[in-house]
Amino acid sequence: MERLKLDKRSSVIGSNRLRRLALAVPLLAMGWLAASPATAEPQRIIKTPVWAREPDNEQFLSFYPPVARAQNKGGWAVVACRALASGGLAGCKVAVEAPADLGFGAAARRMAAQTFTLKSTDAEGVPVDGGWVSLPIVFQPAAKGVIPPLTFAAGQPAMLVTELPAGETSPRAFSCPAADRPSATCVTRPIQWKAWPDVETAAAALRAAGQTSGVATLDCVVGEAGRLTDCQADGDLTPAGKAAILRLSTAFAAPPQALDGTPTRGARVASVFDWATLLKTYEVLVPR
Repeated sequence: MERLKLDKRSSVIGSNRLRRLALAVPLLAMGWLAASPATAEPQRIIKTPVWAREPDNEQFLSFYPPVARAQNKGGWAVVACRALASGGLAGCKVAVEAPADLGFGAAARRMAAQTFTLKSTDAEGVPVDGGWVSLPIVFQPAAKGVIPPLTFAAGQPAMLVTELPAGETSPRAFSCPAADRPSATCVTRPIQWKAWPDVETAAAALRAAGQTSGVATLDCVVGEAGRLTDCQADGDLTPAGKAAILRLSTAFAAPPQALDGTPTRGARVASVFDWATLLKTYEVLVPR
């Protein structure tokens, strides 16, 4: 099977429909990112937050940007906020948003401050007061609406690439010819990483590469315990950028199954690195 190549327009959101009209996923609760504000002083990061309150669908709809809703467009934003002793969030900053002109960043900032509340201590029992937490807020439009790829973390989105049995078809199929199967077709199935590089490690590696733009893919085979093997990096990459992504590949581990239950062992996984978005996000989450 040929390695999967994605261009800047590629997205797997169509095969990964969010379960609700609008969905918030606390980024640290998912383990994807740790945040600190855009100041010179080191800040304490809440790495294991416990949420006492999150918005429901009705609240989400009340914050949905009117222009985006009228156009049936979705979007997302990543915000970083300071925790108060009460568990409330204050001083929220928008790290990145997409699209950039429909108000998703401002809406996410207001929503975080008004509808999310932490418990007074994190999962380890440490008081949250004064710590910083980050979360992505994803606004899912109505059916068949448009939403940008969720590229706010290194190696996201990520997908399992599987070949369809001969004669089977799918509206999501694409050509993936092999030497002995020139007519082979494949589909992608979303996965959620079991392990991943922490945001400080990813930021240091990608910044050191000196690359500032472009979209690249990391394409690997899932081996024992989900570890990635036979990795190759492709797309808009400088030699240093390619080396950085390949180094980071050792920190990823795939889950036993894709989100739809398809086994991952021995299959290929492809993940996205959107350099401009990642570097912009790190300006707030990991300030120099």
